[in-house]
Amino acid sequence: MEANEFAPVTEDNMTIAGREELMGRLEGIALDIREVFAEDVESFASRAVRARFLEDESFNQGLTDTALTQLKARCDADGLAARVDVETQLLPMAPWLEGMGVKGRDGLETVPGIWDVVSGVEARVEATLEAFGTSGPVPRYTAPSRFVSGRYLKTLVEHYWRTIRELETVESAVKAQERAWSRTELTKRWDAA
Repeated sequence: MEANEFAPVTEDNMTIAGREELMGRLEGIALDIREVFAEDVESFASRAVRARFLEDESFNQGLTDTALTQLKARCDADGLAARVDVETQLLPMAPWLEGMGVKGRDGLETVPGIWDVVSGVEARVEATLEAFGTSGPVPRYTAPSRFVSGRYLKTLVEHYWRTIRELETVESAVKAQERAWSRTELTKRWDAA
């Protein structure tokens, strides 16, 4: 059933309107989170490789100035590629809706459709470090705990989970309405036969 602007307000179309409103809110939250992640993953490659360069003497002593320049350029390219991945793969709403039904709701690490894309920068960093002759533990991407472009991810994530909980409640009500409508239609069909 589609909400009609001229239809009387009923519990049925209020639930449908509520679902549409929540989806709009979720899209806005997803946009903000996506922008935070896009900016942060872009700088992660350089941050992680710089930290390894400063800590690992065999690594920093073994690089010529030319190799170091190439390493920094590759980090920039890795960061840009990771940013593009986040911007494109997290544009559709499907990964964001994967949060429905998830049990652990502290961060976004429990939502594979989101976290697999965001943490994909780790593989790029690992490949770059290996290409430039260093080994060791792969730097792990963690969600930023600072403001990024004026946005604080922790607050955005709290809004995301609150909206997901509300959406789950509304979706449950919509399914109950759909079952009731179906039953009503079946009853009418039975009675008409």
